[in-house]
Amino acid sequence: MAPYVLKPAPEPYNPKPPSADGDVVFRFNRLFYERRSSQKKGYRFRVEQFPGFSTSADEVPLLNSALVDAKPNIDLLDGYTEDAEQMRFDRNSLLLHSFQLAMINFNGGAKAIEDNGGLGRKELYECEFMCTRASLVHIGLKFFDARLTLGLVAVQRSGVIFLHEITMDGPSEFAVQDEYVGHRFRQLMTNPEDKVPKSVTSFEDEHFGIQRLNFRKMRILCRSVVDCVTDEESYKYVELKTHREKTAGQFNISPLKSVRWWLQMKFTGVDDLVVGSRDYNNVLRKTQYAKSETFLSPDFNKNAVLMFTEDCLTKIQLHMNDVDEGIPRLFLSPAGDINLYLKVTDIDHQMFHPDFEQLLR
Repeated sequence: MAPYVLKPAPEPYNPKPPSADGDVVFRFNRLFYERRSSQKKGYRFRVEQFPGFSTSADEVPLLNSALVDAKPNIDLLDGYTEDAEQMRFDRNSLLLHSFQLAMINFNGGAKAIEDNGGLGRKELYECEFMCTRASLVHIGLKFFDARLTLGLVAVQRSGVIFLHEITMDGPSEFAVQDEYVGHRFRQLMTNPEDKVPKSVTSFEDEHFGIQRLNFRKMRILCRSVVDCVTDEESYKYVELKTHREKTAGQFNISPLKSVRWWLQMKFTGVDDLVVGSRDYNNVLRKTQYAKSETFLSPDFNKNAVLMFTEDCLTKIQLHMNDVDEGIPRLFLSPAGDINLYLKVTDIDHQMFHPDFEQLLR
């Protein structure tokens, strides 16, 4: 078997460092985190899942007809071929426009979503925010590590604030390391609670799940990419992750990655996690089952991070209430800065479909 050869590293990306001017909206103060962590009060947070939609089909949902049985810690190199390029897939296509239209029951698949107990126009008007899962995750990560850069664009339509994350740092220098190959990882799934391996339904294309997040004071509609579900009736999501082993046989998850995984799963209402281990050539060799909290540090306070996320959204909401509808605002927190700044921008961040404003009239 010929070894998989990594692609050359991308050209260096040297953006201008974001300036820290603008009105301070919020502070990601670690002292506040410690203070909140000392409070033993619980936090009310609930996730309601709805049938998602596919970006490449009129019928919703589009499910892969090929179900594959998998066993725990299956050897993914069994039957491995040299045609590695065809086994890789792109997970970066977000297609926010389709998300917007599906929410307001406009595109071909949205009617099927509503008929199957999903979301319609009513749910849109009853929420304060509509956003991607990544925007919420990035807020939570900023609380955990102030060295990260946070960039959010917000715009208000008919009383609903649409929030979307923007990349401020450019491509990661480890982008090549994040590319991996294996046996169509999305299909190698089973229910870890069953003693006998069970088939699950996976997706050949980008499939978006839709959740309604109920914080204590606000309601949020959130969209995230779904890898697979346990079955077509319960529609319970399963999260897939991969981790590159720096040393063979040692599965060490960094604190930052463990928090990111937990936030991603928390905001999707998912608890089952399957992690694929990649070797030094980024070949996916085996999988293991885990739960959303498996890799978290014992002293990590989950409630404090969720409280801070809600506080940050509340501050953004207060500022957006004073901004005319349709005018975007940039909320920026540079690396190493604990402040979140409100900046007026004349850049047209095309977040929504051109027909969106007309449909809300």
